[in-house]
Amino acid sequence: MADKNEQKKTERLHMLISPAEIDAIDDWRFRNKIGTRAEAVRRLCQISLEAETAANRSSELATSILRSFNRSMKKLDENTGEPPEEVLDIFESWMDELLPMVLELAASSETVAEIFDALRSGDSLTEALKRVNDKKADLEKARRHIERFGGR
Repeated sequence: MADKNEQKKTERLHMLISPAEIDAIDDWRFRNKIGTRAEAVRRLCQISLEAETAANRSSELATSILRSFNRSMKKLDENTGEPPEEVLDIFESWMDELLPMVLELAASSETVAEIFDALRSGDSLTEALKRVNDKKADLEKARRHIERFGGR
């Protein structure tokens, strides 16, 4: 069977779209040197379908990393003795380097997941982005809390 991108194009799709959406598609089309608007829409649909899967996986990974961090913090809290110096060094290095990246990954994944959820439910992109901004504010509060807890 031919690759889904290589299959003969036999199906028509008629749709209404806003002028702003057409402008955004055309801008993307010209930036990416796509020959026709129809081909641009096809490619954007393909990208979206693949991106949703990748965004979901990224979100799962970020959540797993943060849960692992929380479990580690709980173990440190339960430890009645002073942890070995090398453990503290590793933890401090992790806090300084890795945690900000994980939080950024979580925020980015959440942004994309929220957009997909909103579009699936019929909400507008504007409504989705408003919810994303609300969640970003919550993530920023969490980041500040972690930084304060980490002793930065």
